[in-house]
Amino acid sequence: MPEVSTEVVAEHGQWAVYLLVLGPDGVDRRRLAGYRSASLARTAARVVERSANRRRVPVEEPDGTRDAGSVKDEGKADPEDPDRDETG
Repeated sequence: MPEVSTEVVAEHGQWAVYLLVLGPDGVDRRRLAGYRSASLARTAARVVERSANRRRVPVEEPDGTRDAGSVKDEGKADPEDPDRDETG
């Protein structure tokens, strides 16, 4: 699972928020938006980081299976799940 963080940087008279994703291929740095104040930028950075950490995107393994930390598809029953509700 990639690690996610944010960075707030003063840039061209405004404050820019960058998303940093550390994955197996290295660090991916993307500019998300610019804000007129540092406090707005920090607030946006916190919201983005919390949202990114809350979401768990299933990662496809080379053998076609999902990793153990991934979220199951909501609404789809797993026939091999022993706790599955048989009624529907």
